[in-house]
Amino acid sequence: MKQRFSALDIAAIAAELREQVVGCRLNNFYDLNARTFLLKFGKQDAKYSIVIESGFRAHLTKFDRENAPLSGFVTKLRKHIKSRRLTGVSQLGTDRVLVFTFGGGANDQDPDWTYYLVCEFFAAGNVLLLDGHYKILSLLRVVTFDKDQVYAVGQKYNLDKNNLVNDNKSQSTIPHMTAERLNILLDEISTAYASPTSINEPLPDQQLSSSTKPIKVPKPVSLRKALTIRLGEYGNALIEHCLRRSKLDPLFPACQLCADETKKNDLLAAFQEADSILAAVNKPPVKGYIFSLEQALTNAADPQHPEECTTLYEDFHPFQPLQLVQANRKCMEFPTYNECVDEFFSSIEAQKLKKRAHDRLATAERRLESAKEDQARKLQSLQDAQATCALRAQAIEMNPELVEAIISYINSLLNQGMDWLDIEKLIQSQKRRSPVAAAIQIPLKLIKNAVTVFLPNPESVDNSDESSETSDDDLDDSDDDNKVKEGKVSSKFIAVELDLSLGAFANARKQYELRREALIKETKTAEAASKALKSTQRKIEQDLKRSTTADTQRILLGRKTFFFEKFHWFISSEGYLVLGGRDAQQNELLFQKYCNTGDIFVCADLPKSSIIIVKNKNPHDPIPPNTLQQAGSLALASSKAWDSKTVISAWWVRIDEVSKLAPTGEILPTGSFAIRAKKNYLPPTVLIMGYGILWQLDEKSSERRKARRLEMEVVETQGKVSELKMEGTSVTSEDNIQDVVSEVSYNEDTNNQSTPDTTGSDIHIVSEKRGKKGSKVITAKKVSAKERREARRARRQTALEESLKAPISIEDATDPQTILAILKQKKAKKKHAAREMEISSQIPSNDSSNVQTPTAESEIEEDGVSEPISAEVIEDQSRNSEAENEKGLSTEQRDEKKHAKVESFQRQEMPRSLFEEIFFAIDSLTPNPQQQDTVINAVPTFAPYNAMTKFNQKVKVMPGTGKVGKAARESIAYFMKKLPKSSKEAAYLENLKDGEIVAPISVSRLKMVFGSSGNTKKSKK
Repeated sequence: MKQRFSALDIAAIAAELREQVVGCRLNNFYDLNARTFLLKFGKQDAKYSIVIESGFRAHLTKFDRENAPLSGFVTKLRKHIKSRRLTGVSQLGTDRVLVFTFGGGANDQDPDWTYYLVCEFFAAGNVLLLDGHYKILSLLRVVTFDKDQVYAVGQKYNLDKNNLVNDNKSQSTIPHMTAERLNILLDEISTAYASPTSINEPLPDQQLSSSTKPIKVPKPVSLRKALTIRLGEYGNALIEHCLRRSKLDPLFPACQLCADETKKNDLLAAFQEADSILAAVNKPPVKGYIFSLEQALTNAADPQHPEECTTLYEDFHPFQPLQLVQANRKCMEFPTYNECVDEFFSSIEAQKLKKRAHDRLATAERRLESAKEDQARKLQSLQDAQATCALRAQAIEMNPELVEAIISYINSLLNQGMDWLDIEKLIQSQKRRSPVAAAIQIPLKLIKNAVTVFLPNPESVDNSDESSETSDDDLDDSDDDNKVKEGKVSSKFIAVELDLSLGAFANARKQYELRREALIKETKTAEAASKALKSTQRKIEQDLKRSTTADTQRILLGRKTFFFEKFHWFISSEGYLVLGGRDAQQNELLFQKYCNTGDIFVCADLPKSSIIIVKNKNPHDPIPPNTLQQAGSLALASSKAWDSKTVISAWWVRIDEVSKLAPTGEILPTGSFAIRAKKNYLPPTVLIMGYGILWQLDEKSSERRKARRLEMEVVETQGKVSELKMEGTSVTSEDNIQDVVSEVSYNEDTNNQSTPDTTGSDIHIVSEKRGKKGSKVITAKKVSAKERREARRARRQTALEESLKAPISIEDATDPQTILAILKQKKAKKKHAAREMEISSQIPSNDSSNVQTPTAESEIEEDGVSEPISAEVIEDQSRNSEAENEKGLSTEQRDEKKHAKVESFQRQEMPRSLFEEIFFAIDSLTPNPQQQDTVINAVPTFAPYNAMTKFNQKVKVMPGTGKVGKAARESIAYFMKKLPKSSKEAAYLENLKDGEIVAPISVSRLKMVFGSSGNTKKSKK
């Protein structure tokens, strides 16, 4: 199985990375394990993730992996190259070295601002960070080649910038295979690997001296190995492909090829084909091929278990090697080589993790089974003890005379004062003559005042007298061979321990007591065993979960985010997408690039209120009132009404009634908009939001939902048409159809924002700051053209009078503002005179009577009061701007320039591709998936609570003092408790990252209410 990159693989990966990632900035650098790292790049509308495993691979990935704790090496890399722009991805010559260049300075080539990330894929591999002068700043591992060459921090890396392959032109400098080059190469191989019989032959004296030892003849070097050593740019697989294409055995001896001209010609043709493969590898996109093998998991000979097969990935290449095609390997084709490599290594990682999890589960099962067996052995021993005690008691009860005789016999000997050893010798000598002595087991237990005897087993005793008789020979044999031992039941006799201080029936009663004690102990042990098993199982599960959590390389298929997820967003109860800006810049972006005719602009007269846009599916259809109310709730939640718990109304207008131009014609600042129509206020709303989960469906389920949606839209349209017919409106002819459409559509001619016909109406200036005194809005009455001309004339007259009253010198002035105005006026006159001298030959000078004094506009302050600006200062500033910015421009050119600037701030229609993405999101995201739907991911959302009526996973959000991150994590944990532990939905919720959980929430402080009953759990403050 192929596990690391070849030089050909690095060339293909470098070509594709140059095509996609160059120009992006490095957002961050992460640890995956001790030798695997994740680089996240991004630009305006694209994000890329690159996995680098030292010595093995480097490629783009679409899978998400959990990050490991931050290491010192990654910290050093973050310090130097984080947020820097990637300016080049290149291969170092034909070596297995990949170099990422992070440029800076002039033309991105200043050595003081340039860094190199060098990834080595040979031997044990290495990752090094170099500065612009090739000095090592940090490296993954220190490498010592010899005393003079060491790779360590502070040393210089041997990097030749001229050998970096940055494009296809650099790759073309590598020499192609020609007949001359092939002949030289084969001659060199023939000389280096000559036949052992013709080179280094031993002398006769050496032959005599070494006649007793066998001479080892070295194996001939194969042609594949010899070519691979000298043609590293081709790689082992491509060289073997060329040999098989020329019908040569890869194991063919290298020294025997020069004599065959036909084979040399075939080999030359094969290498020329390989050159075309090398050229194609450097032209992205490069197709990738994975070769797999089917492997059986079960024994096919077992009829009870049918054979199961799994696909194991074996190799990957940017071409189709002939050796693998001839081996009948299954081939999978990918459009890009990054996708191919990502699929190969991610599958291997997943298989390793699956095997590791399987091994952990098997170990846990063995531990649990061992605990069960131990408890079962304890219970079985207690049950055996009960049965033995019962048999002993029955044996005593069946032979009371013999038991009494044995007790009396031993007690009489003890009463005589005999030594214990003498008693044992006496009993041993009388075994053949006395049945009492024959029943006693030697040695005695006199230290315990007890003796062990052999009594007939009640289970094997017959009613006949013959079976009940005991022969002395049997007793002697059983005693000599030790076949009957204490506590164990034989086939005919059982050993019973008798207390010499008790009688026969007293000893039987003692055995019954022992049996009862064993029974009680068994009951207690069974209860304790049940608790012990549960405790052991719980501990094993905890250890299993801890070991699974410690495994930081969980591979998850990354979810492609929708374009609207960078805004505040939700899908209303009627299926409309509602978007809101997070700040002034996003408000501006949302208005300029993501609005269309028919959309609704929603806002509130409060500070920090977001601009809310309701996306209309059809520009001629009205937005449902519930959707407007829900959009107003989001606008209020993002304002100060949330923190102050104020119940207030939001308002809405059509998007065509919103502009970026002030009444005076100037462009409003970022995040501010001019409303050129009457505001439509919504009913007051109680601030109750919701936090829930939308389930993303697969492609087939989304298609089913799309078909149902289209059917419902058709039925709804037919219902509207029937209602119009019932009201007497005919829709049979084309004219009548146009009349009906005009009744429900917006009149674009009367709503043209470039030339609005709103004379005499109020124009509301909407900005992120609604005023210093709460919700007081800023309004400016629109003036007519005649009034604007009179205002300009009055301002010019006022400026002229002020200039006549102004002091002629700085010494006469006392006001600091007047002094500043005089200085600026003198400076402007000097610049104006110099400009007239330069353009006097090209543009005639203007009469002073034709020069118009620039208009002095007032700046709109937060409290809505216009603050006048000094006429002299305005005149000087306008002259400076004319002299610097409009030098040499005619009046028509200045008007065109101003018109182009105004047009750049006008709203642009959203492209059709984003509309299709909106409909796809509406079809693929559902709050309550059906049984036939397939869920592939979980998407958190934050919306008004009345828009979440169909959600099966939701919590109520109210104004409070709780932190957003903690409350969001508690909500996800609450959702997971409601789902089965083994369900896919629970796994998707567990895989959500903190950023994905917190991002949808548009408030800073809150209170979560879990459940809808009276016993609701609230998030901690």
